[in-house]
Amino acid sequence: MNEISIKYKKVKSYISNIICLLSFLRQLNYKFQKVFCGKISEQITLQVTLLKGLTKNHRIPLVCAYVGDNQKKLEHWKNLLFSVVNDYAVESLCANDVKRFLRKQYPDLSLILFEQLEHVKKNYSKTNSFSIPGFIETVIDIDVSMKNLCHKSRSGYGNIQRLISTHKLSFNWSESDTDKKDFYFNMYLPYIKERHKDESLIVSYEDVFGGKFPRKLMLIKKANHIVAGGVANFVPSHISLAFWGVRDGHFDAVKQGVLGAIYYFLIEEIRKEGIDRLFIGGTPPIINNGITRHKIGILARIDKENPYKHADLVSCVLLKDTEGIRDFLASSPYVYVAKNGDLTGAVWVQPNKYSCITDFEKEINLVFRFGVDKCNIFEWGKNPVPEAWYQRFKDNKIIVYRAEKSF
Repeated sequence: MNEISIKYKKVKSYISNIICLLSFLRQLNYKFQKVFCGKISEQITLQVTLLKGLTKNHRIPLVCAYVGDNQKKLEHWKNLLFSVVNDYAVESLCANDVKRFLRKQYPDLSLILFEQLEHVKKNYSKTNSFSIPGFIETVIDIDVSMKNLCHKSRSGYGNIQRLISTHKLSFNWSESDTDKKDFYFNMYLPYIKERHKDESLIVSYEDVFGGKFPRKLMLIKKANHIVAGGVANFVPSHISLAFWGVRDGHFDAVKQGVLGAIYYFLIEEIRKEGIDRLFIGGTPPIINNGITRHKIGILARIDKENPYKHADLVSCVLLKDTEGIRDFLASSPYVYVAKNGDLTGAVWVQPNKYSCITDFEKEINLVFRFGVDKCNIFEWGKNPVPEAWYQRFKDNKIIVYRAEKSF
């Protein structure tokens, strides 16, 4: 009995030692991973692309990095940020090493764009970052007569009316397969490639004319020649202008009002059916972007019910206050998602940006006309905007920040 008891104690001691050893090895392995790879939950690698080019406004050198593998998003932001750009693939980096590595290797790096928003929240909470949608969904309220729309839009619809009359533009609906193919291959595709310089935005023929609900093709004619067209999506109580194009992508035709005519004629037609809103799809978040300015000019505003797709968001982390990033920010007021989830305007102001109060008023009014309820202004230097100018907007929610503290 004593011999059995002694053997049992020895076995129990061996098992206890093995358990202690396994526990020690687990702790050692955890500490090793934490020291060399950061938090275990963040042992991921991120694809990084370096972007070097010239800004759109004054063609000043700008260096940015894009972190993520969505090629469509990358191409979209290249077009928003640069007039001319080259991109260079950087080796995939451990998530925790991205900022440190890029700053060390590229001292002129001004901005990092991240696809993974959660990574930014965890690692850059103390830096100034802005979550910006790639596109903002827009809608036009058409519950008033065309005469009132012309009055409210100042020159918007009035100018379209004038061009329709001058160039004798007309329209007709078509269900012909020949017309659909002509529109897609000779109007839609050339226009996207010429206007946007971004083939990642192209939608397939099947998706342009497919779908659960009816899609109707409106053709714009000039002297009986088809010069442009648009595809309207007739979802019940939610009619949208989904696709449009111009014959051979010729921008001169746009100047003659052929795209404006699509909006004009479509609004006239659907108002007859009692429709009070026309959804006109996404537009870039940059207020001064040509497409966005045009849409604001015809009274488009943010669709508050469905303002953006979460998958379109990128997080912009500001790193270095360079001449290039100043030029981009000062010339590109934009809309971003604030921490409370509301879409908010951002206007960056350098000294001597505005020659007079009228210039200031135009830019701020443009931001609020787009449909934001609040606008943050970031000022470089000492009082580039006189305090008295802000009194013109005392009924609007405007907060002023020092731009230098954002980097």
